[in-house]
Amino acid sequence: MSDIQLLIVDDEEDGAILSARQIERSGHEVNWLRVDTEAAMRKALSEQTWDIVLSDHIMPHFDAFAALKLLKSLELITPLVVVSGRIGEETAVELMRAGAAHYVSKDNVSRLSVVMNHVLADRQEHQQQVQQDKTRLAASRMEVAHTLAGGLSHEFNNLMVGVVTTSEILLQRDNEPPENQRLLQMIYDSGIRAVQVSRQLLAYAQGAKFNVSTIHVESLIHQALERIQHLSQDNTHITLELLQDSGHVEGDKAQLSQLLEGILHNAIEAMPHGGDICVSTFQHTQQHQQNHLDAGQYIGIGIRDTGVGMESDQLAHVFEPFYTTKFLGRGLGLAAAWGIAQSHDGHIEVSSVMGEGSCFSVLLPVKMEQEHHHETLNTETPHTYTDKKTILLVEDNEVVISVTSTLLRHWGHSIFLAKNAKQALIQAQEKSEHIDLIILDLGLPDRSGGDIIGELRGLIPQAPVLIVSGYPANDKVHELLEMENTAFLKKPFSPIEVSEKIHHLFAGL
Repeated sequence: MSDIQLLIVDDEEDGAILSARQIERSGHEVNWLRVDTEAAMRKALSEQTWDIVLSDHIMPHFDAFAALKLLKSLELITPLVVVSGRIGEETAVELMRAGAAHYVSKDNVSRLSVVMNHVLADRQEHQQQVQQDKTRLAASRMEVAHTLAGGLSHEFNNLMVGVVTTSEILLQRDNEPPENQRLLQMIYDSGIRAVQVSRQLLAYAQGAKFNVSTIHVESLIHQALERIQHLSQDNTHITLELLQDSGHVEGDKAQLSQLLEGILHNAIEAMPHGGDICVSTFQHTQQHQQNHLDAGQYIGIGIRDTGVGMESDQLAHVFEPFYTTKFLGRGLGLAAAWGIAQSHDGHIEVSSVMGEGSCFSVLLPVKMEQEHHHETLNTETPHTYTDKKTILLVEDNEVVISVTSTLLRHWGHSIFLAKNAKQALIQAQEKSEHIDLIILDLGLPDRSGGDIIGELRGLIPQAPVLIVSGYPANDKVHELLEMENTAFLKKPFSPIEVSEKIHHLFAGL
């Protein structure tokens, strides 16, 4: 039998001893405390958690009604059983209505152990129900967050095409005065930071993956370290303890780098006066499904700092968006890291000791040797595709239409414009012989771009398709990308990205 933490509200020591011994006879180990005033009961409730409260009905300075009122005011669900001399039926009903779990007469105290077992069983069932309700509520909130984040990200990324892409086009002009160049660079840099926040929000809510590839873990770590190097102070020392071969994982390299950068950024902020950060890799075998991890082999990336550390209550909230303490970050870094790990079938574990530091362990599924090809570094100069083409642009957002059309015409391409699926199919049917490329937005007002891509292919079989969206490349998009000569471009995009995508599409013909 388990230990029972028993709080007895009674002005008589003998009565309390009798109740405790009666419960002990049922096989329980009882740790009990007697109080007989509201102040003493309040103090006892604040100092520890009690499994059950036994209360006499009437005492010189307290009573069962006041005890129930105190429990309610403190928002505690600890069951209270009234153990008293004979009381009238009307009083017993009033006590039950006030929240008492049961009533046992002192003349029949032998029933106490049976009543207590029933009460504790009911309490456990209630706690399970409360936890299930919390889980359902959290899932419902997350579903709303998924929808909201996806919609906001799509609209936001459409708007940022007008900021990021336009400013980059202007920055490429040679005749801009230096002051204009400086201001344009500020606009571009601010736009890029805004896009990064949008993607962090999407990573937290949806675990968005844009470009999936096989990634060498060691190169991923070095990339993340390079990107946060400017944040560290001179007295911040970073050491590496990496396996001889850290192996490969499959995922979105930019997202996984963002994951590590978020944790490293948090480590640096936790050491305002400098300190040590150790980044390590290790192998992990998951024997059974647990913590969202399937059984299998994982590569672990450990990030340990000597910062201020966190209390247990802080640890419980550390992955919540915009959660802040005096020493923790104030944004989406760790929240996004959690979402990214989950979307890559991984997990993040964290431990911390106040005054000693924190340790984050990222677990990601190993990509087996026969499944991957080693990454090659692309050292080619970005290609600007200059062959003149006729392009069917299927897009409903006026900002994106204006920027994309300007960019394509600047390169000498001809444009047929369709603002919805119906117009796109009409254009494709009437001008199929002239169209060399289709640039297709997925979020059209009448039908999804994904729904009409097959029909467009049937009408213009010779034309490759560049899918463009402010949403991440989800499973549906990955299915579309299995089609021949199809590529994906996320918004907002740079001129070089557009040019390279077009170049690669025609190179595949």
